[in-house]
Parts: sequence; structure tokens; C-alpha cells
Amino acid sequence: MGAKTMSRTPLEMTPDGLPAYQTDLFPTFLRGNLPPRILVVDDDTAIRELYAEALKRQGYKVDTAEDGDAGWAVLQAAHHNSDNYALLITDNNMPKLTGIELVRKLRAAQIGVPIILASGTAPLNTDRLHLAAVLEKPFSTDTLVQTVKSILLC
Repeated sequence: MGAKTMSRTPLEMTPDGLPAYQTDLFPTFLRGNLPPRILVVDDDTAIRELYAEALKRQGYKVDTAEDGDAGWAVLQAAHHNSDNYALLITDNNMPKLTGIELVRKLRAAQIGVPIILASGTAPLNTDRLHLAAVLEKPFSTDTLVQTVKSILLC
């Protein structure tokens, strides 16, 4: 993943009051009062709830899905209703539809949500999937929160 560079001297202000240099980096939901919406997909209920609670404590709006198929259905419905997610956090090793398979379906459908892949056995080559991050389990909720903040810039 390449680093973005930008000038810190704004040339003008946008209609919503942000310096012009920030508009390409900050998603629309961050410019309003809406908290970023995150979907957590994991077949382990305890892990799914742990991640969701840690993120909710940080002010994020969090939904969950119990496997890749359920996650796909939620993301597809949100996309068709223009109610998109700011971020997807998915386990890789799940029954029915793995995290990698879910990512491939999203990319094929051109649903451009940033994705964190969490796995105890992360695949060797994820470059072509354009993931925002890969977290190897086990990791702390602090690591998760910091990774999410760095991706969403908040």
C-alpha cells in the first residue's frame, strides 16, 4: 500500500468548510455528523462481539454478520440502497464463504469498501486483493482500533 502525500497549506475551503486538500482523503460520512459504519464478519461469536464492542466504544456504528455468506448479503443490500459501509473487517477462515472469497466477490461486484482481513493463517499473496490491512490473529483490540483509525483517518 502506497503512502499519500499532500500539502498542508489549503488553497481554498470546500462548501462544507474543510480545507480543499482534505476532501479527497476524508469520506463524506466524516464531513457530516454521522459516525463511520463498519461491518464485522466472523464465524466466532465471541470474537465478532469483542471486535464490535471495542469499535462501538470508539464511536463507530458497527453491524455484524456470522459468516461470509451473511456478510455478502449485508454488503450487497447496503450497496444497492446507497447505504455503504466505511470499512469491512472479515475473518478469513469461515465456513461457506471464506474472507478471501468474500473479498473477491466484492471486487468483482465493484463494491469498493476498504477491507481488513483478520486471520490466524493469512494467505501468502493478498496484494492483488487491494486490502487496507491484514491482521494476524491473535491481536489486541487496541491494535484493531488503531488500524481502523489509521484507515478511516479518524
